[in-house]
Amino acid sequence: MDKRKKTNNKRKGPDSPTLSPNPKRILPTRSLAWKIFMRLKDDDNKCSCNYCGKIYSCNPATCGTTNMNLHKDKCKPYLDNLESGSQNVIVSSGGGTNEHGGNGAGIIKPLDQNVCRQTTVKMIIMDELPFSFVDNVGFKHFCEMAVPWFTIPSRRTITRDAVGMYKAEKAKLKTILSQNRQAISFTTDIWTSITTLSYMVITAHFFDMDWQLHRRIISFSPIPDHKGETIANQFLRSLDDWGIEKVFSITLDNASGNDRAITILKDRLNSRNNYALMMGGEFMHIRCCAHILNLIANEGLDDISRSIISVRNAVKYVRSSNSRLESFTRWVEVEKITRGSVTLDCVTRWNSTYLMLKSALKYRIAFDRMADMDKPYDVWFKKLDSSGKKRKGPPIAIDWDKARHSMIRL
Repeated sequence: MDKRKKTNNKRKGPDSPTLSPNPKRILPTRSLAWKIFMRLKDDDNKCSCNYCGKIYSCNPATCGTTNMNLHKDKCKPYLDNLESGSQNVIVSSGGGTNEHGGNGAGIIKPLDQNVCRQTTVKMIIMDELPFSFVDNVGFKHFCEMAVPWFTIPSRRTITRDAVGMYKAEKAKLKTILSQNRQAISFTTDIWTSITTLSYMVITAHFFDMDWQLHRRIISFSPIPDHKGETIANQFLRSLDDWGIEKVFSITLDNASGNDRAITILKDRLNSRNNYALMMGGEFMHIRCCAHILNLIANEGLDDISRSIISVRNAVKYVRSSNSRLESFTRWVEVEKITRGSVTLDCVTRWNSTYLMLKSALKYRIAFDRMADMDKPYDVWFKKLDSSGKKRKGPPIAIDWDKARHSMIRL
C-alpha cells in the first residue's frame, strides 16, 4: 500500500510534466458539398461557393451541409463545368468582397480551350493583328503566366478558326434576314487602292425584331471597272448570296456609272417578282449627301486648286518610298520640329484634304529645306507625271499661304 502511494505522489509532484488531455481529432469532410464550397477565412461557420461566390452558413450545430447540397444541384456555373468536362480551372483571388458582404475564398471558373481560342480570334480581328501574333514571344509569355493551361494554337489553326467564325456569323446573319423578310436598305461605294485595284463594298441597313437599327457589311470584293453593268452584276450576286429578295433603297454617289447601275437593277429586280422593290423602285436611288457636300467644298476650292495640288505632290513624294521618308525625317530633326507624320488625302473627300493641309503646314520649314538642299526632290518635280504633264510644285510661299487660308474656309 505504501509503495502504491509513493508512486502516485511521484506522478503528482511539482517537478513532473503536466499531462494535457488528448486533443480533439479533426474528422475529414465527407460531404460532396465541400468539393465546391470553401470555408471563409474570417468565419469558420460560413462558406463560399467556388463557382458563383454565394455565401451559406455551415455551422455543424445548426444546419450542417443541407443548404450547400441544395445549392450544388442548381448552381449554373458548376453545372456548366460538369457538362464541359473540363479539368482545368481559373482561380480568382478571394481578397474582394462578394455581393453578400463576406470575403470569399476565391471563385473557380472552368477553362474552356474552345472559348479561349475563339476569344483569341476575336482579339486578332478586332485589333487588326496578323495571324502570326500567336507565335510572338510576348503573347506566349503572357499566356504562360496568366493562363498556363491554355494550349496556344498555331497561326494556321487561328486562320481556320477565323474562317470558321466568319462562316458562323454569316449563317447567323442569314437566319436573321430570312426570319424578318423585310425590305433592306443598302449603301455601296467603289474606290481604287494605291495598287490600282478597285474594290466595291456593300453595306446593309435593317431593323431587327426589337426595332433596333443594324448595319452590316455583306460584300467586300474586287471589281474590274466602274461601269454600270459591272456594278449591277456585283450587287445582284451579293443579294443572291445572302438570299435577300426585297430592296428598299440604295444610296450611291452621283457618278454616271451608278445611274446606269440603278436602271439595270430596277429592271432585273422587278422582273424577278412584284414585291422586290417598294413602289416599283421609283424612290430606290438615294443620292449620297456626303458626296454632294464634297462636290460643293471642292467647287469652292477651285480657285486655289493649284496650291493644294502642289502641297499634295510634296506629301506624295515624301510618302512614296522609305528612303524619301527618311530624308524628310532628317530635315524635321534638323529644324527641331516635333516628330509626327504627314497624311495624304483622298481627292474625293474634302475633309481628308483639310487633314493633309493641317499636317503639311506643321512641316512647312522641312519641305522648304528639302526644296533647297535635296536634289532628288527638285528633280522629281521637273519630271512628267503619268499623264505626260509637268508636276505642279514644289509648293512656294504663296502656296502655303493659300493652304492656310483654305483651312480656315474649310
